[in-house]
Amino acid sequence: MATLKDLANRLNKVADKIEAAPSQVAAAFTFALVEELVDRTPIDTSKAMSNWLVSLNDPVLVDMEAYYEGIHGSTYSASKSEVLAFANTILGKKKPGVDLFISNAAPYIRDLENGSSRQAPLGFTQQSLRVARSKLPAIIKKVINDGR
Repeated sequence: MATLKDLANRLNKVADKIEAAPSQVAAAFTFALVEELVDRTPIDTSKAMSNWLVSLNDPVLVDMEAYYEGIHGSTYSASKSEVLAFANTILGKKKPGVDLFISNAAPYIRDLENGSSRQAPLGFTQQSLRVARSKLPAIIKKVINDGR
């Protein structure tokens, strides 16, 4: 037979899950957005793609070298794996109330965003954001279902 103490313990667990859910949604959405940005960033040497960095509390404004420098996109898969692994590591440290940032300090990222590459249309970051936003209902549903 359940006691009031058992009920209180169950309610405390539910409250903890409710408090953590927005942070988990933010982390999952951020990961989805980084995936879209990586997939849509024009690639030659992997430098611009390697500069998509997730951070906590403050943006990272450091121009990174390519994880795996290549030519004509030859290192796309290897660099993509590193970008996503790094993002996943940082997002695993996300706590409620901690701000998330996605930054890219490659010196020519604005030129790419403005359509300087034939590989991606003008505004590829906005397109990435639209696609990631379309995934938000599924992300929320997954967080809620996994939280039970």
